[in-house]
Amino acid sequence: MTVTRERLRLANHAGVSGTTVQGWRAFFFGLPFVAAWLIIRLGMTGVIEGVKPSSGIPPLLVNSCAWMFGMAGFYLCVLGIEGVLRGRRHRAVSATHPDTPWLADHDWNRSAVSDDTWRHVRRAFFGMAIFTSILGPLGYLAFFHTERFLLFQIVSSVFGLVWIFATWHTAALCLRALRFGSGRAHFREFPYFLGERMRATIELPTDVRALDRLEITLRSVSEEYEVSGTDDNRTERVVCYQTFGETRVFETPEDLQPTGGGRHLEVDFDLPPDGEPTALQSRPARFWELELKGERRGLNLHSVFMLPVYAKVSPRGSASRALTPEPGAPAPASPPESGTQSPQEAEA
Repeated sequence: MTVTRERLRLANHAGVSGTTVQGWRAFFFGLPFVAAWLIIRLGMTGVIEGVKPSSGIPPLLVNSCAWMFGMAGFYLCVLGIEGVLRGRRHRAVSATHPDTPWLADHDWNRSAVSDDTWRHVRRAFFGMAIFTSILGPLGYLAFFHTERFLLFQIVSSVFGLVWIFATWHTAALCLRALRFGSGRAHFREFPYFLGERMRATIELPTDVRALDRLEITLRSVSEEYEVSGTDDNRTERVVCYQTFGETRVFETPEDLQPTGGGRHLEVDFDLPPDGEPTALQSRPARFWELELKGERRGLNLHSVFMLPVYAKVSPRGSASRALTPEPGAPAPASPPESGTQSPQEAEA
């Protein structure tokens, strides 16, 4: 067992925010991209006579540029509207349930949460679509235009190698999702409180006894908006940092005594009393997750579950906790204020 309380940067870690631009700012920032897509499309169809591509430019190249702007614009607009609605819901629920902040923080399912397998697949496909729409016009200018520039050819070749790696990565995610499917984490309590014990039953998509090695990590993740460059070249991006982590490695996974044909695994961790509570409604966000990495011949298992970990605010709030039975046992009725979405489903 390894416990880490140092602040560690998590490279290529999937966060919650998606982008540093949120709310109405994201919506209005995306409108010019949507307008560019609309103008180009109307010009291509002849609706706007004054907007037509020059002769010799293939329609496929123009359409690629249009959809590059369109996908980016629609994504920002949808993200902005979602952020505004999320903020309104948070304020309304916080006013009526001040002792239970987890109700305002997210529309949790009180009994279980699915892993982020299919969320990663959707994000990979969206990223590939954006990257392909950029690489297409660049490749045309580099190798098929009448005036070919060496700089374009070099940049296009480098981007082509990145595109090949991204394609391989997306294919691997799809194969893993199709091979294993999605797992679920069944909560023994809802929510979990800092300073107490986190107990859950993991419903794995594969038999744990078929794994050669299993690594289970409980971590607290804090997002940050990092700025790079200066003036006109200044950019912001979302970066995830681990503020607390505990890892357990099992070289012989069958020693964990799984149930349900080797697909149900009991896990428990002590939550630090000085840890940071979940704040999914915040931007940048904070959250807790349980990660499982299983090694086997061929495709490896990788599942990440978001956990409802909060600070105990009052005896009244702690009294509203819900205990959940083992998988397969009758589940208690959910209170009216609870939701049914997992954090991954809501963010996808």
